[in-house]
Amino acid sequence: MSRTSVATFSRAFPETAVKGAPTKIVTTELASGEVAWTLKSATPDAKVHVTIDGRDGLTYRLAFDVTTDANGTYASTFGATASAGTYFIQAVAGDAEVNATIRVRK
Repeated sequence: MSRTSVATFSRAFPETAVKGAPTKIVTTELASGEVAWTLKSATPDAKVHVTIDGRDGLTYRLAFDVTTDANGTYASTFGATASAGTYFIQAVAGDAEVNATIRVRK
């Protein structure tokens, strides 16, 4: 095994990952029919633009900016005021994006 500096190791990853780009969205359906979703980022305090769009004929669009916490996480729920159906969550920071499809059940 060879040793490498932290700087060399960091350069081995895409530049956007080092700058705190979103890495994944984890979703959980709740008993209420809403969906809990958590955005994970490579670094804390990442600035991320989020959009939630309706699918399958639902005319719904929500767009907002978030900042991840000290652990690189932003958590929320969706569906309390939205109609039942399928929605698409997109999180973008710089050139990087992650997506998730969720289903709100009422």
